[in-house]
Amino acid sequence: MDGKTTVGFAGIGLMGSPMSKNILKNGYPLIVWNRTAKKFEEHVKLGATPAKNPKELAEKSDVIICMLATPSATEDVVLGRGDFQGVGIVDGLEKGKIVIDMSTNLPNVVKKLAEAVMEKGGEFIDAPVIGSVKPASEGTLTILAAGKKEVVDKVKPILETMGKKIWYIGETGKGCAMKLTMNLHLHIITGAFAESITF
Repeated sequence: MDGKTTVGFAGIGLMGSPMSKNILKNGYPLIVWNRTAKKFEEHVKLGATPAKNPKELAEKSDVIICMLATPSATEDVVLGRGDFQGVGIVDGLEKGKIVIDMSTNLPNVVKKLAEAVMEKGGEFIDAPVIGSVKPASEGTLTILAAGKKEVVDKVKPILETMGKKIWYIGETGKGCAMKLTMNLHLHIITGAFAESITF
């Protein structure tokens, strides 16, 4: 894929905002959507096109990226549940489109998302990130990509606009599983350190 591939980005929050700006800066046409439209006003000024809902985002994009706050929010937006009944990402999918979930998600949720996307003829990748706002702004995140290797390779140039290291983890679901494992280890180390300095 090249700079002519249209990328849709759902979730213009603390991480999603700088990540999506880096996609735009690298020459990709960008469609943006967020529950609170005010959060993507700057993106529109920089050349992004706003979508009125997740369905329209998917309809106008070749690759759709999700960077949402919680697993339940991701389910609602992708599957068209809750406030997004009938206007979810899957409602705007067609054969050949690729959905990339970059949120910190749960393996069982990722499985549901992948199945729903593939039922529509699309492809699905889970690609959570390691890093905070600073590397997100600098485009130096580490990305844990999982799914079909050929699909990951296809979208790698897009991922490289956001991350310095793109690690291929394996089949769908292994990216989010690896992220959760790494988070757990970090919490254990932090807890142990906190205990050690109290003595």
